[in-house]
Amino acid sequence: MFLGSDTLTDVAVLLGGQGTVPTLGNIAAPWLVEADEAAVAGDWERSAAAQAKATALKRIYVPAGKESFFRGVFAGIKCALTLLGFQVGPTAPPMMTCDKEETRAIEMILREEGLLA
Repeated sequence: MFLGSDTLTDVAVLLGGQGTVPTLGNIAAPWLVEADEAAVAGDWERSAAAQAKATALKRIYVPAGKESFFRGVFAGIKCALTLLGFQVGPTAPPMMTCDKEETRAIEMILREEGLLA
């Protein structure tokens, strides 16, 4: 069983799952791997702490999500990946890519969470 959630890596392990397929794994992989490994080891406190670090990044969905939640997720994650130096291309129409204001907001979040210097 795999769970497709950004915020429930530890819960997936608790319920017997073999892993997750989270959108945030694109930018928060180290924290989600730590959450999974700690949960497998039964270290729920460390797992929850790592999960909380990754979950805090869900804030990147907000700036681009004014029109719809799904635009926030897809445009937000693509914008974040671009800011982190990955060439992922624009969002597919009819979704619009992040504008300058949304990009600045996402950049600020990435800086606050320690992913950009």
